Amino acid sequence: MGDLLSRDEAARIAEDAADRAVRKAVPDAIREALVRVGLDPDHPQEMQADAQWTRQQRTRCQAAGARAWVTTVAIVVAATAALLIDGMVSRVRAILGGG
Repeated sequence: MGDLLSRDEAARIAEDAADRAVRKAVPDAIREALVRVGLDPDHPQEMQADAQWTRQQRTRCQAAGARAWVTTVAIVVAATAALLIDGMVSRVRAILGGG
């Protein structure tokens, strides 16, 4: 029985093997995922520049969306005010007999 491993020894060996397999597989998986989305992991400065450009585009689009919303509200308010004023002017003219 001297050649057999104890349960604890077998568990430790299995855990060490799993740990080594994960440590090898994770970098490969990350590299593959980066390549699939069009990033080159061999050029981290370019990846960082791409991320900064993407962030700038996102913030510009968000700002443009906010400006578009404010512009739309302003147009609706201005049109409503113009219709209200036109209606009031027409009513006053009708009352005064001018038209």
